[in-house]
This record gives sequence, structure tokens and C-alpha cells, in this order.
Amino acid sequence: MGDHLGQVYEEQNKLSQALHLYNLALEANPRMEETSARIRNLANIALPEKRANAREELNSMRTIQLPAITTTNASADFNVLLGAGGKIEKSNFSSGSEALRSAGKALENVQSGAAFPPDSRARLIRRGILSCSSYTGCNFVFYPLTPVPGTN
Repeated sequence: MGDHLGQVYEEQNKLSQALHLYNLALEANPRMEETSARIRNLANIALPEKRANAREELNSMRTIQLPAITTTNASADFNVLLGAGGKIEKSNFSSGSEALRSAGKALENVQSGAAFPPDSRARLIRRGILSCSSYTGCNFVFYPLTPVPGTN
């Protein structure tokens, strides 16, 4: 998606935004050779960007900070249903620490940051890991989406 949006920005002559999205796309999937070529073509025109920043940005985009749920160190996988406004409407414990089995309620009604069109009734199921630490509190991290075989 980042590659396609980068191409739109490139068509609109918004070269720094295009380069930014190409870097995010390439960080998500380093095997995208066409995206690498687009970056090389833009590098002569737009200001180059560091890929390390792209990794940090992608990690931040898929992480939700939560209040402390438990005082023990624990982690568990959950499936969540994202709805209007990117809100987590439902969650389902999949596997992991029994200390977090009932933590799904803490996930529900949290904003995920996922963008949906205004007035959309679309729903999206995503998988992620809820991790809690006695030092840093809890956070939920969406697993990266994996490409469907045969597509870019």
C-alpha cells in the first residue's frame, strides 16, 4: 500500500512524501525491487531519508500503549476486530500467558490508529501480541501484515 500511495504522491510531484512512503514500504518488505528502483530514481531529486527512521516509524505505527493490566511480566496473542474510527471493538485471547487471558476487555474500545474512511462500516481482523512488563507497563503490537502469495 505504501508503494502505491508513494506513486500517487510522485504523480502529484510531492516527492519528499513519495520517498517517505517508499522507505516505509521497503522497510515492511525489503524484497520489493520496484520500490528500491523508485527510491534510487527519486534520490537524485528529493532529499534522501534514513531507513532506520522508517523502521522506528513502522514499529510506532503498530504499537498501542496501554495502562498496566498486570504487575507480572507476561505476553499473549490476541485477535482483534477493528471497526469505525480504528477502534478495537472485540478481542479474543489466542494463546500465551494465562495472566492475560481476561485482558481482552482492556483492549476493547482502544483506538488502534488504523484509518478508515468516514462513515465506513468496514471491519478488519488483525492479530497482535499484548506484552506487559513490571517496568514499562503494557503495550499491544500488531503483527506485520504478510503479503498474499503471488502479489506484491
